[in-house]
Amino acid sequence: MLHFNFLKYLVCLAIFLIFSSNPKIALSDDTASDEIPTRYGLAAVLGNTYDPETDIRFIQLCGFIMWDYERVWHHWAPDPLRFKVEFTAGMTTSPKTRAIISVDMMALYYLDFF
Repeated sequence: MLHFNFLKYLVCLAIFLIFSSNPKIALSDDTASDEIPTRYGLAAVLGNTYDPETDIRFIQLCGFIMWDYERVWHHWAPDPLRFKVEFTAGMTTSPKTRAIISVDMMALYYLDFF
């Protein structure tokens, strides 16, 4: 079990070092242009869940890409509308090893008054 804990922390440290070594990846770049920029995101998740009988441990890698809605679907859309694709891949590590895979896509509408 000690080997797995060390591996989890090593993966988190590697991801942190990759993103902190290139500030262009870590920070968003808001430019003053009419074109809405494409946004990207990536996260690593390690955790435990509670179940009355067992302690379930998991590790996941989650990411997303978000575009201007008009750029993807090529028809008129309101300015605050975006198109987003999310993905998650990972595994449970305890009590049994199982795969976790998910891909989602959605239209997001940003409300200015929030």
